[in-house]
Amino acid sequence: MRGDTSNLQAIAVPQRIHLSLWGKVLSGIAWGVGVGIFVLVGWMALEPVDPRGAVALITTEGATLVVLEVLALSAIVAGLATVLVGRRLPDAGVFAVAVGLAVANLRGATSAHLLIHVAGPDTAARSALAWKLAGEGLIWCLPVVTAMVVSGLVMCWLAHDGDDAGADRASWRDGALAEIPGLKRLLPGTDREQPAGGRINGLKACGLSFIAALVLFRLFATGSPLRSVQHGQTYFALVAAFYLAGWLAYRYFPVRTPLWGCLSVPLVMLAAYVVCALGSPPRGYDQVASVPPAAFFRALPIEYIHVGTAAAIAAFWSSGRLPAADAGDGACAARRG
Repeated sequence: MRGDTSNLQAIAVPQRIHLSLWGKVLSGIAWGVGVGIFVLVGWMALEPVDPRGAVALITTEGATLVVLEVLALSAIVAGLATVLVGRRLPDAGVFAVAVGLAVANLRGATSAHLLIHVAGPDTAARSALAWKLAGEGLIWCLPVVTAMVVSGLVMCWLAHDGDDAGADRASWRDGALAEIPGLKRLLPGTDREQPAGGRINGLKACGLSFIAALVLFRLFATGSPLRSVQHGQTYFALVAAFYLAGWLAYRYFPVRTPLWGCLSVPLVMLAAYVVCALGSPPRGYDQVASVPPAAFFRALPIEYIHVGTAAAIAAFWSSGRLPAADAGDGACAARRG
């Protein structure tokens, strides 16, 4: 049974997004711009001190400066991607940032590097590492939030009276910023109370996505206890878990923006590392220090957050979204003018 659809302004049957050939070309350019900026420029900030090291703030000197540089690049990438394709795909800027950081991370090592060089085979050290990684994961949410804010503001700036009408157009109200408490006040006309039906459906979608993604990632990442960590296998498990979980959640509980699916990503990350911190390694684990003691240890915080966010937004786009244009765009145009 689907979520409550009594309030049609808050919840409606999703409509699929259909991109023209030109829209697909612009989308490819937007993602390419995001990847290019983070791989070429962003890597200068992200590159570990150890040439064979993993991208992790807990082993980075001057982590605060690194975060600030990544946030600046996230704002630039989100703005460019939104200008290119944001009016066709809600939160295209967020997707571009998430994909860009995920691809840049491929230049670094996997979580096995931290398991070997930071914690070693000691159980207590592994538990402490898991708590540190959970905290780092929350910091990696900042580029996603920055991208949501920039995408929403650029969408608002681009809006014109009547120009956004049509099945292939997205409204600034379809972006995640329009539903973020506090920050949504940056957009005109969104400071009023959201109908209860929208919040309830959003929380249900977030909860279902959280549970499903946690279970699916545990299943996809499980294999031989002696299997080393590989970027490809980890990314596949994350993409499959969050995409399938998000698609399921959006279909049963239609929501207006991808915020609720994106919110489930840090929740999964936190739950995963808590399991790692409290769990006991299998017998004989101390003899294979390079192999994670738990499936959830196979992903780095940057991978959980940005691969998961990209998959959650892709699931939102493919499952459908609410009709886009509404009178609120006029307020943006008036404000800009």
